[in-house]
Amino acid sequence: MPQSIPAGLTREHVLKTLAELDAGIDHPFGKPTGYELIHDDKRYAPKAVVGLACRYSIGRILQPEEFSGGEAPGQANFVLREFGFTVVTKTEGDAVDDNLAVEEERKHRIGLWEKLKEKGGPSGVAPSMLRELGIYGGAQGIWVDKARTGQITNDGEGITVAVLHTGSSYADDLAEDCVIYHYPKTLRPGRDLAKVNATKAAGRLQLPFFVIAYPTPNSNVRDVKLGWVESWDDQSRTFLINFGNEPPTPQTADITEETPFILATPEQRMMREVKVRAGQQRFKFQVFKRYGPKCVVCGLSVVRLLDAAHIRPKLADGSDDPRNGLVLCANHHRAFDARLFGINPSTLEIRCLPDGPDRAALGINVESVAYLPKPPHTDALAWLWAK
Repeated sequence: MPQSIPAGLTREHVLKTLAELDAGIDHPFGKPTGYELIHDDKRYAPKAVVGLACRYSIGRILQPEEFSGGEAPGQANFVLREFGFTVVTKTEGDAVDDNLAVEEERKHRIGLWEKLKEKGGPSGVAPSMLRELGIYGGAQGIWVDKARTGQITNDGEGITVAVLHTGSSYADDLAEDCVIYHYPKTLRPGRDLAKVNATKAAGRLQLPFFVIAYPTPNSNVRDVKLGWVESWDDQSRTFLINFGNEPPTPQTADITEETPFILATPEQRMMREVKVRAGQQRFKFQVFKRYGPKCVVCGLSVVRLLDAAHIRPKLADGSDDPRNGLVLCANHHRAFDARLFGINPSTLEIRCLPDGPDRAALGINVESVAYLPKPPHTDALAWLWAK
């Protein structure tokens, strides 16, 4: 009789298993049937992932007949989603092979954008106008015009038409050129998942949608941007959405461990402050996607209290390459910038100032960052170590 997944399984166990499956490990599980786990644009059988990952928690493979891949608490799909992974039905997110329908939808959305500008937008727009034009349905963070777009995707759930950013949460994630948009989290997880998949579909199909923001808290008008999904991160549960008239170049997908590392990007002094502000959201998204949403030295995982810290600072011409960054909580970000601790570039050991507070006093509970699957670039750490 199927049992619940034994306690002790972690996200790290799952990530190790995904790497092993990529390497072609043999296992007793079949191909995915009703559901698939999607990670880094690859698809896996959820039961195989969980069953194999249990080797790290209980010391053996959990056999297929011992547990279920269902949606109930304690079962494979539920557990994987609790770890922040995306589990979808096999047809979810797969676009119908109908380029004509996609192109017609793209023309429709660009047409709405032009109509909005003709009526005095896209800034200072009355919410009633957005509803009249069919840009926003109201009373929801992600709006999907399912009646219009449901036929374009196999799952019938449609494609996101608009997202609302009120500014009441994560206000600093909105910039002039982009926004880090957080996945919805309500008491209806199935509906949340459908909206996330609808937004991913907009990214895969390169369909624009409307990002609606409040100019000021409690404003009775709205500012609208034409948005394009550049990337998403299921671990941090965020989208990076670009603003503009054309789909973005996928910058976040270009940086790998083999990409040449640029530590410094000298800028004109008088322009630096503006450029720092313009690039910080994209840098933050990339750093969180690289390291995960938790402080690398204390483990704090409250997203609102986490920063993307430059190792070589922007004021010292540090680049926005995510390998020149770390995820730190606000306290440890301040301590890091004050040079109260550093990271040995050779050993990745955390070292504190000899005449300053030690790791315990600073609340640092790891001895090194060698545990990170992808550590910071040696050149960045060496630059700071020399200071």
